[in-house]
Amino acid sequence: MKQEAYRDHILIVEDNREFSQLVSNFLKASGFETLQAFDGDSALEILEENLVDLVLLDVMMPCRDGFSVCKELRKLSSVPVIFITALSTEEDNLAGYRAGADDFMSKPFALSVLAAKARVLIARSRGSAPDHGALLVQEQLTIDPYTRTVTVDGSLIALRPKEYDILMLLMQNKNRTVTRERLLSLLWGFDYAGDERVLDRQVQTLREHLGSAGHLIGTVYGIGYRIVRGDQK
Repeated sequence: MKQEAYRDHILIVEDNREFSQLVSNFLKASGFETLQAFDGDSALEILEENLVDLVLLDVMMPCRDGFSVCKELRKLSSVPVIFITALSTEEDNLAGYRAGADDFMSKPFALSVLAAKARVLIARSRGSAPDHGALLVQEQLTIDPYTRTVTVDGSLIALRPKEYDILMLLMQNKNRTVTRERLLSLLWGFDYAGDERVLDRQVQTLREHLGSAGHLIGTVYGIGYRIVRGDQK
């Protein structure tokens, strides 16, 4: 018997049931499988019992907003998260990235764009990017692109997907500076028009998570970031 191809699973967390069903129907027609939750607590219960490839998370929900749900979700999984929101201020975006979000979709939005972003984030979370394979090493820091694992002095480091992607890009270009504009366009989308502090915050958190290897991410003031040697810190 022919085995069916695996279909990526997306959890939709949205209290507006009509809108949730609209998104679900489109994603199913686009080749995804969907699960639906209509409040934050139900979403966390689903995540404890099911493996999903991506979460679409509404920000404005009764009782428990998307920011608090995302913080709890990050204790369970590093699954990519796209916030679906009517909020579009700089502070809202910063709060979302601090909570652990990977991307935003501001209402109203094109469902085709949502599906495209979902595919990109899922592929990126699995390491389906160019130049994956050989180990990338800088002093005590090692990345295994095939398994998307990062170790420092032999100890495994847990990174969020966006932090891993930043580190991967810097390590792939460790002989040159990667500009803020390039990092933002590659990781947040070419049309990103938010504040660069979102990137700076992600880099700051990445350095903290890398511990003794955090100093290997150097700042080129006014330009961007690069990988440096320990004696350059």
